[in-house]
Amino acid sequence: MRNERSETAESPYSDALLQAIENYKSGPPTPNNVTAYWKAKMESEGRKVRRDITVNQCTWTEQELQEPMYDVNRNPVEGMLVFVGKKFVREDGYSFLGKIFPRLQTSGCVIPPYYYRDIHQTSGWVKVEANPYSPNSNTDEEKIAQLSEERGYQGQRLITYILASYASKDLTGEYFD
Repeated sequence: MRNERSETAESPYSDALLQAIENYKSGPPTPNNVTAYWKAKMESEGRKVRRDITVNQCTWTEQELQEPMYDVNRNPVEGMLVFVGKKFVREDGYSFLGKIFPRLQTSGCVIPPYYYRDIHQTSGWVKVEANPYSPNSNTDEEKIAQLSEERGYQGQRLITYILASYASKDLTGEYFD
């Protein structure tokens, strides 16, 4: 008899990933539980395509992790860290995402030719808004630029958005909008 929590055709979650999700959700984020979640997530996703995805130890402090982000109206918004591995920022990063998240192939965003251009090639640990309902929707470009300048935020690239959305699904049950 199979353990219901094991990774099967019905469940994409390994025991290690389920445990990492439980630990992550059990309290405020810490560098260790954030790292453990992303290591388990990338191990699980990499196994699908027979590739290793290396996740470095999170170097953010507990205070930095727990500090809120802010929307354009200066309201605090919960943030979360996303690990953007170097494999994702290479030229074939979008097609690699399409391999580990096959559901994306129906959207066309991971199939060349790509009709968008990344404005930066940031890899490693990136903090994003952890709200699946985009607190800054219906905001004009000027307000976003002002917020970015005030807070030192960079625009969220599609790669980061995709990884964050799948993490949101794991941690909250909802993809980003």
